[in-house]
Amino acid sequence: PVVTAAMPALTRPRVAIIVVTLSLLSFLWTFGLPRELPTPSLPVIHHDAPSVEKPAAVTGAWPHAQSTSSVNVALNATSTGEGASASPAKETGPTNPCKQVKGASDVMIIVKTSKAELDRKLSTHLETLLTCVPNFAIFSDHSGEISGHKIYDALADINPDIRKNHEEFNDYQKIVDHPKDAVKEVNKDLDKWKILPMVYKAHKLRPYAKFYFFIEVDTSLSWTNALQWVDRLDYRIPYYSGAPMFLGDVKFARRGSGIMLSYGAMNQYAKSYEERYTSEWEPRVGRECCGDMVLATALTEAHVEFYSSFPLIQGETPSSLDWTDKNWCAPVVTWHHMAVDDIKSIWGHQKKWSEEKGWEVPYLFRNAFNDSVQQQLADQKEEWDNFGSDTKIVKGALPKEEEKPKEGDDEKKKEKGDEKNEPGNNIEDIPDHGVVINAAADSAMACKDLCSKTEDCIQWKYLAITKDAGKGSECHLSKTIRLGAKAKKSGDAMWTSGWMEEKIKKFSDEHRCEEVKWGFNQ
Repeated sequence: PVVTAAMPALTRPRVAIIVVTLSLLSFLWTFGLPRELPTPSLPVIHHDAPSVEKPAAVTGAWPHAQSTSSVNVALNATSTGEGASASPAKETGPTNPCKQVKGASDVMIIVKTSKAELDRKLSTHLETLLTCVPNFAIFSDHSGEISGHKIYDALADINPDIRKNHEEFNDYQKIVDHPKDAVKEVNKDLDKWKILPMVYKAHKLRPYAKFYFFIEVDTSLSWTNALQWVDRLDYRIPYYSGAPMFLGDVKFARRGSGIMLSYGAMNQYAKSYEERYTSEWEPRVGRECCGDMVLATALTEAHVEFYSSFPLIQGETPSSLDWTDKNWCAPVVTWHHMAVDDIKSIWGHQKKWSEEKGWEVPYLFRNAFNDSVQQQLADQKEEWDNFGSDTKIVKGALPKEEEKPKEGDDEKKKEKGDEKNEPGNNIEDIPDHGVVINAAADSAMACKDLCSKTEDCIQWKYLAITKDAGKGSECHLSKTIRLGAKAKKSGDAMWTSGWMEEKIKKFSDEHRCEEVKWGFNQ
């Protein structure tokens, strides 16, 4: 007979065992098994940031706002009411390749301007630099549009009580009340109030940018050098950098030369801004002369340290700069006090450079000299002041009694490596130097002759006085290359300048820049 086994009875104890077993398995699956941890939202340095970026969480007025005035959406921004994320704009034609170079999407450019500067000065940046920048914003003393690009009003949320107590806001109110009226002059007292709110709002527009450059309409910025520079830096470090200035014991970045702030710095600044702007920082702006100086004190309170970026970020123009070995082999990131035509010219040179060399070869001061300065130098140039004056000789001036050298002076000079101690470098080393020096102020040719005979003289200039038999005419000698500027004849006085072109060529040949000097914080 076939024996079949009966199924065990489903008793209550057995049901309880099954339930407990299933519960235990469920608990282990939920809490006991290893799983992948969530990745941090902040990307690791040298890796790309997330491709989809969160918009700024702004649904109303800025935190410190005392009014409900709206803020316009800057160029390349997606409107979400008053707040916006400065994301790339939709391209209507072929994409400009310079917008897609390495690191371009990680950098935001902020241009500070005023209504008085829009038509000519801001338009120049829209035609040059900003054609290559995928993410930028424009801040001014008004809201509006230029060439289809919207403009932020940096002053919109200033405390109404502050406005009442500072008369410079009378001009601002006129702009608000009469938006179609032209403004002829920039109110410099009003300008200082823009900086702190502008920096904060820039962070809210694009909170995940790695680096921010704040420039003005007379700033010339090299896009290729800016990208190559910040690519060498860790954006998580709180960098606050620019051309150094001092007011009292406050060291700060001069606004017109350009200010660079990193992601780390902007994060710390934004947190402190929300806590301290209304109560501390805004009243401080009213007491001080300059917004860029107050920004430095605010950043210090946000625990952000200043780094001098000399010589990369410049307070000079190619015409006023001392061209020396200190900057010759360094990349030039910005110039300041630039005329519109000069901004266009320099942009053209750098555009050509990037087309020929690519985007990983920096454009050095040496290259800027060759492109913008060298062709303007001449053996002799009338009605021109080259700004050089290390030695000055005046016709008809009584000779000063020479000071006797103090004991130990020679040894100190040798320790410092003073090149004047080297044979042939001093005017005194010229045969019959007394006669030559006395005659140097007689004419431009005599001044030029003295420079040619003085080994370390690289350029000269002569001020001719036509009255009183030339008394007061001046010969100036310089050891440093400077271009200078046109100086029209004024009454009985006229400047003539000249450069020792062979000596300049020798200097250039001796400094070929095999190694690029990226160092800063000097």
